[in-house]
Amino acid sequence: KGGGAGITLCDAYNHSFPSTAGLVGTFDWIHQTFDFTTEPETNSRCKSYLYLRLSGANGTAWFDGECLEEVPDQVAVPGKCAVVVDPAASKVTRFAAGELAKFLAKRFSGNKVPVKTAITEGEFAFVVGDSAWSRIAGIDVGKLPRDSFAVKTAPGRVFICGRDDPKVDIGKELVHGADMQFEMASMFGVYDFLERIADSRFFFPGELGEIVRTGADLPMQRLDYVAAPDLVASRIRPCLATGAWSRFYRGRTFKDDMAKPDVVFSDYINRMFGTSVVQWYMWKVVKALEKVGRKGLSEKERSEVDSWLRSALKAAEKLDDPLIAKRVQLYM
Repeated sequence: KGGGAGITLCDAYNHSFPSTAGLVGTFDWIHQTFDFTTEPETNSRCKSYLYLRLSGANGTAWFDGECLEEVPDQVAVPGKCAVVVDPAASKVTRFAAGELAKFLAKRFSGNKVPVKTAITEGEFAFVVGDSAWSRIAGIDVGKLPRDSFAVKTAPGRVFICGRDDPKVDIGKELVHGADMQFEMASMFGVYDFLERIADSRFFFPGELGEIVRTGADLPMQRLDYVAAPDLVASRIRPCLATGAWSRFYRGRTFKDDMAKPDVVFSDYINRMFGTSVVQWYMWKVVKALEKVGRKGLSEKERSEVDSWLRSALKAAEKLDDPLIAKRVQLYM
């Protein structure tokens, strides 16, 4: 168990291929490559050497044509690159791949980048999600924390991988405005890659907030990193976010909300009075004034409104935000 044939490059930090267990079984000659980055102390703190091994297993292993080659920075060009997913990839992974293809096309001034289920010889591959190719490259998404992702280059390809929910239909979730609490780490990796390498920026939803710098190609330095979220859980809270962001997060469009005045009204209250206690009183105040105006209130209704305003102001003054208190006073 855990044994087999493999190759190890020993330096300041040992690199093994495969990175987990050795190769086992009976098969014909297989061309294998792996990419690594030498450490700063290589050849200063220890000698470097390459050795071929058969450990923890019985049998015969044949090696031939071993060599070390420096890998130059790579360049992806339109017409000679594709986004690739495993044939059995989940809908979440396929959605992430589609997002990468969409923004790469913008990068390449409208030249489309196809999404495929196989790597084509001579074509640069952006491999998204868990796959046989990513596992051969040493990426085990099962060992990554939730919402973490790995980005790694190899000759002719870059891997962007994380754990994705195998059952969720993300297209339906976006339409229905769900909380999006399922695993979609590959999508996080795609956006991170676009920001770091393609010089894209995502300021807010929509064309105006999505900035993609165009270019004739996409140069890539060697990459090998894992990114993990700082928080176990995070979300855009509608009561604190601006209307556009909260509507986008809930999966609705501005046009949808304009057809529902109560939703727009709720977003207004959330933005103007951003704490639950103040919101509660000001909701009642504004709804009362919205109907007939202050002069049209009965004595009893006017007394209720004044009581709500005093309670809202008292709650607002406890906050370290004088602007909310001023907004309450405007209704008094």
